[in-house]
Order: sequence, then C-alpha cells, then structure tokens
Amino acid sequence: MMPEVVFVHGFGGSKWEYQPLVRALTEKGIKEIHQFTYRERLGTLPLNKLAEKLGGFIRAKVRGNKFSIIGLSQGGIIAAWWLEFLGGKSICQRCVTVCSPFYGSLLSYFLPLPGLRDLQPTSRFLSLLRQAIASSQVDYLSIWNPFDLFVFPGLSGKCPGKQKSLCVLAPAHLFTFWMPQTVNWVCQAVVKA
Repeated sequence: MMPEVVFVHGFGGSKWEYQPLVRALTEKGIKEIHQFTYRERLGTLPLNKLAEKLGGFIRAKVRGNKFSIIGLSQGGIIAAWWLEFLGGKSICQRCVTVCSPFYGSLLSYFLPLPGLRDLQPTSRFLSLLRQAIASSQVDYLSIWNPFDLFVFPGLSGKCPGKQKSLCVLAPAHLFTFWMPQTVNWVCQAVVKA
C-alpha cells in the first residue's frame, strides 16, 4: 500500500507551487495527497501556531500512520516543528523539505511580523528546532539551493545534524520546487516510505 502524503506550502505560497510534485507522485501511484493551506501565509502568525493548525488538519484528514510530509520553504519549518514538538513524530516518520530555512533567512529581517521573526537566523525558535532535528528519529531529507535568494544564504536550507541534505542548482527559490532532480528525489523518498 502506498503512503499518504501531506504538503505544506511556504511563505506567501499556495498549493499551486507544488503541483508538479503532486502530478509526479500521482503518476507513481500515490492516491492520498492532502494539501494543507493556511490563510496566515504572510508571517502574521508565529510558526508554532501554524504547526498547531497543521496538526489539526492531519488529525482530520490522514487516516493512517504511514505517511510522509513535504514542506516547501517555510512549510518545511512548520512541518518539522509539528513533528518534533507537537507529537507528530509518533505518527509520521518521514519529512522532505525543499528550500526550508533551518538556519534562517536574512530576508526575514525586513518586516516585523511574528512568523518572520521565527525565521531570523538568530531566533530561539530555529535554534530549538535545529537541536531537536539533529537528534531526531524522524527521517529528514532536505533539498536546498545555493542560489536561493529567499532562503538567503542558500546554505540555510541544509538540514541540521546527520540528516540527509541534497543540493539542487536552480536559478531561483521557486524553480527549485520544479526542477526534475527535486521531483525525482521527492518521489524516491516518499515511495520508499
């Protein structure tokens, strides 16, 4: 039986940004794909609150405990917080992130919004998350782009600790989600779940 998949979009995003990944996973035989969207996508809510909303969505939509969660950009940080601090790791063992700022983004300093403060390189939120991920039993795969100008510097997208990180060369942040190598790696990670 193929695993279920939950997608979480990033800052300012929507479910359209990962449709190439949805199509590829559907072609691989994955039928249960859930797309978590949230109205507070512009940093108006702290990320731990968005993680709580994600948990409610998963409890309402996901039927089994064999599923993967895929987070794009800020969505990967929200997913990881849910896994590590809100009980998610007891029911989900795989998290794939694409361009998620585990080490923050310098762009987060431009607006004084709660969700963006959480993404500042010096935030306590990200420090706690990195510590948890570094020793986590969850199987993380992070895909990062050195040319990313939203998650800046691009190296911030690498997963902490001994978790697996793969580099994709793409001309911009959003294109990383659609690169053939990204799609291939995401499909491999999810199908093996």
